[in-house]
Amino acid sequence: MNAVSSDSVVRETAKQYRLWNSKDTIVVAVSGGIDSMVLLYMLHECAHQEELNLVVAHVNHGYRVEESKNERHLVESVAKKLRLPFEYIELEMPQYLLTHSGNPQALGRMRRYQFLFEVAQKYKAQSIATAHHADDQVETVLQHFIRGSGISGLTGIPIKRIEKNVQLIRPLLRINKDSIRHYQQLHQIPYLEDSSNQKTTYSRNQIRHEVIPYLEQYNINFKQATLRLCELATDENDFFEQLASEKFEKLAYKEGNSIKINRNELTCLHVALQRRLIKLILNYLSNNTSNLTYESIERVREAIFHDSTTSKVNISDNLWCLLEYDDLRFIKEEEMEQLNGDLNRVVIPYESAQLSFGNWDISVNISHQQQTINDRFTAIFDAEELIFPLTIRTKQAGDRMHVQGLLGTKKLQDLFVDAKVPSIHRLQYPIICDQERLIWVPGIRRSNVALVSSQTKVYVIIHAQKR
Repeated sequence: MNAVSSDSVVRETAKQYRLWNSKDTIVVAVSGGIDSMVLLYMLHECAHQEELNLVVAHVNHGYRVEESKNERHLVESVAKKLRLPFEYIELEMPQYLLTHSGNPQALGRMRRYQFLFEVAQKYKAQSIATAHHADDQVETVLQHFIRGSGISGLTGIPIKRIEKNVQLIRPLLRINKDSIRHYQQLHQIPYLEDSSNQKTTYSRNQIRHEVIPYLEQYNINFKQATLRLCELATDENDFFEQLASEKFEKLAYKEGNSIKINRNELTCLHVALQRRLIKLILNYLSNNTSNLTYESIERVREAIFHDSTTSKVNISDNLWCLLEYDDLRFIKEEEMEQLNGDLNRVVIPYESAQLSFGNWDISVNISHQQQTINDRFTAIFDAEELIFPLTIRTKQAGDRMHVQGLLGTKKLQDLFVDAKVPSIHRLQYPIICDQERLIWVPGIRRSNVALVSSQTKVYVIIHAQKR
């Protein structure tokens, strides 16, 4: 690819993927190396034709003192020559790492992008342009493959994405390193070589200088083949993501702060779509899915096909999956803690009242008028047959009820099972009691205590509704 065609590829790429519009402001991340300097000159050429406003942003990480000074001087002088605004920051990463734990490269990247977003906000820029090119794409795909990535990892670096309402764009992603070098030589673009690029202590540099040359012994066109794989993976990944989104809209629904999906409907999907849909649900619930693994997704799939009717699966540090008979419920850790928490008893006085118990609303009405109901979440009692105050509490070991219409008593546990109440919800299910007698389990069964009759003079109407 010659220099002229490199120009055209950038313009065609920008047009195809709508990387910018006329009169946009673009922050260009320029390190002083050959890639970013060529990017700056190419965008400067495009700026004349498409009325773009460019801002040059340079970051000194603080690792290479003398080299960093020279890089700043070069980038600043070129920005001045091109009559472009220049923004600069010193991150002093060696000192920063003394008080912050984590991967040094990841922390450096985080702070670098934080600065770029600040510059974009200052100039009200629509985009931030970085100099990732085709060879970077090959290295990224290979790095993901070595780590055990799925199809989404084989898509590599996206040519654009939105973050913090700013578009991150990679105009050189279809141009290889040789074409960048040719363009630099043809236009005599100044640049400085980063000595750290040759150090094989970094995994990416090992892939660049050792792994790829080794693989090219077996396929001289290894890079082109990897880029084709990347393009195919991107298209197929987009297709599956679209299918998963459609299934999410159709099958999943929000209930409180959780997501529910029918177990049978999920099992009917192709296994690839099952995984995609599960991952999409988890992404919906949590912004931090970095600890989601293939194994955690598979634990959810195993629960789908398990014979048990109720169970729970810990997906990650902050996410759970609850198997609730015919449904799967995906829930956050904090919601699990609330469900597992103890609820204090609530007293029902001998008067009309509005009460709350966990995520249930309980209303009590005292009436002298004859009442009839046809609602399993409403129960009517003969006030004179009750011993006030009544209480609302959660289940206790050994709870039994004299169920209306049955001889003897029945275990509360069996009532929950018969009604298919998931075990996690039984922990905070309201039980209405008359002293120690269980008189009503809302929505499930009532007892034979205080049944109304023709002799009833005062009616106690209790209604329970889950929020």
